[in-house]
Amino acid sequence: AAAPMPVEVVTPTLVFASLDGQRTTASLRDDFRVTLQVPQASYAGYQYAVEPLTVRLSLSEQNPAGVVSGIYNAGTEGTLLTQAVIGKDAHSTAWLYVARPEKAGSYRVSAEIAGVGSGQSEVQTVAAAEQGLRLHQVVGHPKVVVGKGLYTNTWYGWELRVQRLVNG
Repeated sequence: AAAPMPVEVVTPTLVFASLDGQRTTASLRDDFRVTLQVPQASYAGYQYAVEPLTVRLSLSEQNPAGVVSGIYNAGTEGTLLTQAVIGKDAHSTAWLYVARPEKAGSYRVSAEIAGVGSGQSEVQTVAAAEQGLRLHQVVGHPKVVVGKGLYTNTWYGWELRVQRLVNG
């Protein structure tokens, strides 16, 4: 027998999945996706778009101006974007990325889907990078030993490497 089922339609939350939060001026790109969630639903992260949804993207609250240059499409290795799409039957955009920081400061990533909702990421902080190099011996011996006219096959392990340090 048919029975009425109460249904409540609510505004989904836009979530910025995988943003680093803390970066330095030596950081590379910061990959992320915009994901739809409905916190009140039984399966909050598994509700899908009935039709494609255009997501307008921007960088907001940059302090100072120009901390990062833009948002790019990870799949095309560098197309500057102002919008992305959550496709039909999907719950997130494709992978996007925020460019390498150009200076220390902070910013937020903002997204808006017309008629659906908008959101901002947590503040993303960029610290000035203090970089250095360190010679690092991987194997716990006091010195590297190599036979005359021979070399160590890297398949069996690394004895010595140069390690890049950023802020320690």
